[in-house]
Amino acid sequence: GLKGEEIPFEVKILAVADVFEALTANRPYREAYSFPQAAEMMTEMPLDQKIVSELCKALPELEKELSDRGVSGDTWVKVV
Repeated sequence: GLKGEEIPFEVKILAVADVFEALTANRPYREAYSFPQAAEMMTEMPLDQKIVSELCKALPELEKELSDRGVSGDTWVKVV
């Protein structure tokens, strides 16, 4: 398989988004993690940390926008 710089940038973005969605969505075996909890967990994962860092910077604005829309919990994925 591809490693490091061989992995296209777009694929790295999708990997970060996929992990974030998986962590912040309710699952049959656990409740969703909060955005900050998920972001913290992702800093310890083998993901492109530059992309994770940009996600972390965007989270406060994303949370505010979702809150302004009255969206919380597992429903955020359907709205964004």
